[in-house]
Amino acid sequence: MVNGSLTIQKLSNLSSSVALYQVLFEDLAGNLFAGSISRDELDRLLLRDLGVVESAEDVSEILGCVDAGTGSTLENVTLSEQDLVGAGLHYLPQAG
Repeated sequence: MVNGSLTIQKLSNLSSSVALYQVLFEDLAGNLFAGSISRDELDRLLLRDLGVVESAEDVSEILGCVDAGTGSTLENVTLSEQDLVGAGLHYLPQAG
């Protein structure tokens, strides 16, 4: 299990009608897991795959901030690397 922060931002793409979101998990050692997913996938990711929120209302609150352009960061999140990879996030090795 690793502890860190989960940040969600909306990606701007004027040529697409599908809203895409960037999800980034950074553990305390600086290891990164990242992925780009659709709105429907984001609901599933937060509620079921990672279980970092408890209700659809929590997801709506997060998306309100994200869609307003401010992004959202959940601090002090504990997840397993297997869950992160299983949810479709990719490990990004540290440079250097």
